[in-house]
Amino acid sequence: LQSPEADASLARDDSGAVIMRRRQELPEDAFVPCDEAVAMLERGDRSVLVLSYGWLTALHPDPHGTTLASVRRFLEADAATQAANQVSPRSLERNVPAITERAEASDVGLFWDFASLPQKGPNGEEKTEEEKSIFGRGLKVM
Repeated sequence: LQSPEADASLARDDSGAVIMRRRQELPEDAFVPCDEAVAMLERGDRSVLVLSYGWLTALHPDPHGTTLASVRRFLEADAATQAANQVSPRSLERNVPAITERAEASDVGLFWDFASLPQKGPNGEEKTEEEKSIFGRGLKVM
C-alpha cells in the first residue's frame, strides 16, 4: 500500500486522491497467497491486520481515500516505531520486541473487506456466481 507500484494499481477520486479498488480490479500480486497468509497468521506477530469500519457509501467504503490515507500513516508510523524500538536501549527496559521479532510494515497482510472480497460493480451491478461463491466462503471464515 505504500509503494509507487501500489499507487499505480489503485484508483483516484475526482480530486486525484488515491482510493482503494474493489477486489476484482486489483492485480493478483496485490494479494498474499493462501499458504503464506496462513503462515503469517500462525506466527502471531501482527503479520495479519484486519480493517473494519462503517462504509461511507453503499458502493464504496472510502470514496475519497480518507481511510486509505490513515492506513498508510499507521503503517509508516508503526515502521518508524519498530525501528526506534530496535535501536533504543530503553526498548530493552520496556521489554519491547525488536523489529526482527515483529512483522515489518512491508511484511504485513491486510484484510480489508472491500479489497479482499468481491464487491458489487461500481454502478451497483450484482456479483457473478463465482464472485458470490468467493464472497460466501470469505464470510464463513470471518
